[in-house]
Amino acid sequence: MKTKSNNKTRLIIYGVIFVAIYILVYSFFQSKQVSKEQIQELVEPFGIYGLLILFLIQIPFTITPFPDGVMPLVGMVMYGPVGVFAVSLAMLVGAIINFSIGKRLGKGYILHKFPEVKSSLEKLGNKNVVIRLMAMRMFTFVSFDITSYIAGISNIKFKDFIVSVVFSLFPINVILILVGSGLFAKTAQEIITIGGLLIIVVTLLFIFYKKSRIK
Repeated sequence: MKTKSNNKTRLIIYGVIFVAIYILVYSFFQSKQVSKEQIQELVEPFGIYGLLILFLIQIPFTITPFPDGVMPLVGMVMYGPVGVFAVSLAMLVGAIINFSIGKRLGKGYILHKFPEVKSSLEKLGNKNVVIRLMAMRMFTFVSFDITSYIAGISNIKFKDFIVSVVFSLFPINVILILVGSGLFAKTAQEIITIGGLLIIVVTLLFIFYKKSRIK
């Protein structure tokens, strides 16, 4: 119960901070009339190297305790969906590294180093592991990729692990693409459309959370 309460408190804090920062950035973009074209002109000289830099920056964020949730949004603002893809690819690479570390270090070491992993490992079980691992990745609010360590010390197959990572990254990044697009919304119709799509995606995620039984 205490862990559940802590997760809810952490979620509320993260949510309030994110909304506050988003409102500030949105207000700045609107007051300065910042457009996608202006940002694209700024990053255009970097070409593909800019995407490579985003990719390389994201990997250490994924394999260390540094919070990295904002990186897909940064990629969206700078390069659009292509930027989100580059960051997501780096997240996948980082997850594979963490999975491999978990495999190499073994269950004993990981459980000793991160005692909180034990309850998550028990929740993972042996049935519907892909779905459960997806839920853990999407709804465990910690500052590092503990889910990949859990997968590494479990009996989950590597291909199932990859599937869980790819499919868990997709809905979250769809939300961040919509949120990033919202920064450039100029008309009421654009705002309503983006807001409506966000509500649909978040609702679907909530339903998935309830069905997954990872609590």
